[in-house]
Amino acid sequence: MLKVFSFLLIAIVLSVITACEFTTNETKWDSFNNFITKGEKNIIELRDGKTGKTVEIVEEEKVKEFLLLFEKINLLKVSDEEIKGYQYLANIGSDQILFFNKMIKINDQYYETDKEVPVEKIKKYFE
Repeated sequence: MLKVFSFLLIAIVLSVITACEFTTNETKWDSFNNFITKGEKNIIELRDGKTGKTVEIVEEEKVKEFLLLFEKINLLKVSDEEIKGYQYLANIGSDQILFFNKMIKINDQYYETDKEVPVEKIKKYFE
């Protein structure tokens, strides 16, 4: 009887741990596009953090192309970081987004990225 009870207890504990781990992994990471506000995204204002140079992306194809750069990047919400400066800033609709190598700040929230931010591809918009 004690063996059966011990076996059931171990099975229940393992099931709970597995379920929590699965749920946690599913809810931690989410697509970049799910974090930016839905709505007006027909103009993107980009600023280079090193030079201060600003460009506007207004052509529909170029706006889509820019947003596709981040399509496969997932974000994980992290506590506030003390990062000074940024590589690039983008105003997309009502969102202000700061880009770093492995981190993105959307409005007032920092997010870790699961992939490198494609800063070299963003740089091409300033050439």
